Parts: sequence; C-alpha cells; structure tokens
Amino acid sequence: FRRVLFRSFKSNMDPAFIRRFQQIIHFPMPDDKERLILWQKTIPSMLHLHPGTDLSEIAKNYEVTGAAIINVMQYAALEAIKRNDRLIHSRDLVDGIQREFQKEDKSV
Repeated sequence: FRRVLFRSFKSNMDPAFIRRFQQIIHFPMPDDKERLILWQKTIPSMLHLHPGTDLSEIAKNYEVTGAAIINVMQYAALEAIKRNDRLIHSRDLVDGIQREFQKEDKSV
C-alpha cells in the first residue's frame, strides 16, 4: 500500500490526485522547544556556532519546519565554508531563514 507524507501543500494538489493516496499524515509545526532541539541537532560536526549566536532566540522568533531548519543549516554551513571559517554566525542562519520564507512566499 502507499503512504505519502506531505505538509500543507494539499491545497496545491488536484482532488483526483489526492484520491489516489490511501493515507495522508499531518505533521504539525514544531513549537519553539522542538525547533531548538532540531536546530541543535543539525549543526554540522566540523563547524561550531559563533559564541554570539543564540539558537533559543532563533527557535523562538522564527516558526519554521524541520525540513526548513535542515535547509537553513546547510545554507549557513556553506556560507561559513565560503568564508573559510568554522563558525556559523546568526546572520548566516537569518539569511537562510529569509531564503526559506521566500520559497514559501512568507515574509520575515
């Protein structure tokens, strides 16, 4: 049988297409405590956070999904590598969040 996991893109799908799925599983938006854990777990092992970067503030201020957090952290890691740096700055994370919001037509 088929299982399909997707977010709130159901409204973007044709009803005939949706009828082909046997199950649709809703994943709620993580709260700020869950987001903080996700942010902490996605820090690449070869990089570190800049001492001035407060992940708890970022988790509290930006409501993003787990998938977006992974994308943002990958973006931030690449920015640090481009600078030949081993530190991820809060600016890298905020820039990555802005990019994710642009993908979803949200404003920061």
